[in-house]
Amino acid sequence: MAEQLHNYDFPEAKEGNSYYRVRFKFAQEDVYYLPGAKVYMQLRRKPGQLVVAELSTENGKLEISGNYWLDFLNQIINLPSGIYYYDILFVFPDGRRRTYIEGKFPVKAVITTKKIV
Repeated sequence: MAEQLHNYDFPEAKEGNSYYRVRFKFAQEDVYYLPGAKVYMQLRRKPGQLVVAELSTENGKLEISGNYWLDFLNQIINLPSGIYYYDILFVFPDGRRRTYIEGKFPVKAVITTKKIV
């Protein structure tokens, strides 16, 4: 099977709220074998604009679990409301650099807020 770019639009997140795990499963083929890879996901307001957030295996916000799974871990979404664009870069131990996933990451404003004392 040829390597291909997949589109995935994340479910809407609420700003300041916890966002729960999302798992990506890749075909069980050598080209997608993930152990030892470094993975980076950058969020931008528009392609080519400044990076507003980066998630990676290095900063602990993405995790490779098993040979063909990539997990977007539970975390707080500290972004203002809006639509963000992302793609996910894989850097393999043999030096290959591939982008397999791209899409949108919508963040919605929280309406009800209450300061807890």
